[in-house]
Amino acid sequence: MSQEPVCATAKRRARRVVTRFLPTALVLTYHRVASPDLDPQLMCVSPAHFASHLRLLCQVGECVSLRDLVRWSAVGRVPRRAIVVTFDDGYADNLDVAEPLLRDVGVPATVFVASGGLDVGRPFWWDELEALLLRTVEVPPEVTLTARGRRFAWPLDAADSSSAAAAGPEDARRDVARFEVPSPRQAAFRDIASLCRALAPDERDAALRSLAAQLGEAPTVHGHRRLSPAGVAELAASAVVEVGAHGVSHTPLNVLSREGRAEEFIQSKHTLEQMTGCSVDLLSYPFGAADVLTSDCGRVARDCGYMAACANWPGLVWLRSDPYRLPRFRVRDWDAEEFASTLEAWFKGVD
Repeated sequence: MSQEPVCATAKRRARRVVTRFLPTALVLTYHRVASPDLDPQLMCVSPAHFASHLRLLCQVGECVSLRDLVRWSAVGRVPRRAIVVTFDDGYADNLDVAEPLLRDVGVPATVFVASGGLDVGRPFWWDELEALLLRTVEVPPEVTLTARGRRFAWPLDAADSSSAAAAGPEDARRDVARFEVPSPRQAAFRDIASLCRALAPDERDAALRSLAAQLGEAPTVHGHRRLSPAGVAELAASAVVEVGAHGVSHTPLNVLSREGRAEEFIQSKHTLEQMTGCSVDLLSYPFGAADVLTSDCGRVARDCGYMAACANWPGLVWLRSDPYRLPRFRVRDWDAEEFASTLEAWFKGVD
């Protein structure tokens, strides 16, 4: 008999024991509260759905801050069915839309802000890429990139109807990684996003400059606006929100050297502390999936002055959870009914 099914069964049984007899908590990951015309990476939850999520969270569990969860976990006092709300990246709608909704119901949250480019209002690289490939009206027959000694090329159809102006509601909300039959633009966006994710910051910037030279100036996308330094300070002054760090350049940790990881952690912490006037000692790893976290990421985070760090894979937090690899569940744009059933599955240890 194969060992794999046996191991999987044993893990499921262990999860049931943990969730039945020990206090456990959910840490939830949001990114944006908005309804844009295009959301190829499914980062957005509509304001109406987010409001319904918050009401439901107050009914099914105890909403606590991430800081309190970490403190209580260290001394064995995790509340049963505790729930923590977090946001990654640092979009302006976290302040303009999410914060008032959080404040109205008294739900605390941590917003992890990537600090690079805030002072000049530069979009995130994936939003720049979206604007170049999915929002530019006229495109050349082909785009090319040279990265790490290799040349890549993608054909583009001038008659492609998958730009934002022509996309229907279903196309606009479709996950870019799951296009069943991608158009040339969609295929190029998906492939180049994957390529850029694996590049160091300077290599990624060079790739975006090369694309801009071929495609022309990208349309301005106001809906993807990031927090300004003043916005970060205003968010940190909220009665329900704490600002945490999310690195500088939003680069996967395995792309950087150990020194590069430490520099990102320290610089992000220092910049955000200057902006907010508050201590910043909570961290969310950029991307944060198991395949991009390095074995030393927790030690580096601790040495840089962080008390805890969040990863990006599903799992419950309990008394023995590593505070520097806290699992989180990513929330999608679900209505109240689907969100309720999903929460119950998560509390039962079903990923």
